[in-house]
Amino acid sequence: MNVCMLAPENSPSWGGVGAYTFNLLKNIPADEIHVVTINREIEDSFDKILDDRFIIHKVTDINPKDSFFCNFKFQLALLNKLKNLNSQYAFDVIHSHSGHIPHLFAQFQNTAPIAVTVHATVRGLSKGLSSCKSKGSKTESLMKFFSLGIEEGEKIGFKKAALLLPVSNFTSQQITEDYGYQEFNKIKVEYNAVDTSLFVPYENENEVPLILFVGRLYAIKGLDTFLDALEILSKTRLNFKVRIVGRGDTKRVYERLSKLFEKDRFEILGRVTYFDMPAIYQQANILVVSSIYENCPTNILEAMSTRTLVIASSVGGIPEIINHEYNGFLYPRGNSVRLAELLRKTINNEIDCDKILKNAYNTILEKFTWKKRGEEIFNEYKKL
Repeated sequence: MNVCMLAPENSPSWGGVGAYTFNLLKNIPADEIHVVTINREIEDSFDKILDDRFIIHKVTDINPKDSFFCNFKFQLALLNKLKNLNSQYAFDVIHSHSGHIPHLFAQFQNTAPIAVTVHATVRGLSKGLSSCKSKGSKTESLMKFFSLGIEEGEKIGFKKAALLLPVSNFTSQQITEDYGYQEFNKIKVEYNAVDTSLFVPYENENEVPLILFVGRLYAIKGLDTFLDALEILSKTRLNFKVRIVGRGDTKRVYERLSKLFEKDRFEILGRVTYFDMPAIYQQANILVVSSIYENCPTNILEAMSTRTLVIASSVGGIPEIINHEYNGFLYPRGNSVRLAELLRKTINNEIDCDKILKNAYNTILEKFTWKKRGEEIFNEYKKL
């Protein structure tokens, strides 16, 4: 089988479409795999880390600092080039992604059937942003401003696709409810997954518990809920440290934390590479996912695979991964008091974490490995 993967992100940026694409590419047993992507000069770009099994096609140059309009530029490039590539290489299937919608214009051409992984719906993101109490980032503001137009493009893309692969039942429900999509035979839920050979179990020996936050420092990620919970804990005598990983307004976060703790009690790393993340999880005791809106967050799966305890907001597809008090903990979205209480109990060793961590790792092995997911998605290709 000859597969074409549209890669609007050309590196395995953790938690994003890039990491999903990278892992799926490695785990689909196709005879020939073409990666249609951008030319963005970064250290871990696909052309530098993928082996000779993959044929890389760079269709447009992108400014490394551009994180929003680059998607539109990629879409325009595909309008001119995807049909020619399809004619030249006779693709059996083209794999695209929602959110970025890289096939937006190319879908009107005569190409191979298109499968779309639905990471999130634009309307769902818009609803999530509207429910945020704190001010969003520049990227979030642009998303809200252009949301109506992007929604229409996404709606057309869903109806023209041969197959939709939502990453959770919650996402599948959004497709049908928000966009009136009724062709249920074209929807197959395929959850996100984790590379268990990279994200391996580890038992650290921290004398002081380390609380980890991993994700873009955006309003929709519930960063302020997390910071509010830390403020509650700062008024106790609990001894713990905090590490925050992700790009965004690090200055604001630093100012807030510096009012709560001495500088040796917190650390803000900013953006790190995908291959740095296993060590980040292994060094932590607790991962907090305080999102206002989510579908199937990769950071939860990666933490569970490395035996890092997960405390997450009960939103979107997260309850499809986390069974409260069995393989992690859930709390009501935006409830910083409840989050602080769960953190306090964990730090005070009031919870049998060993049993929960064991259950979490077994959950990953049973349901969320990339080897399993790659084979499942490849079987869906065959049906096309």
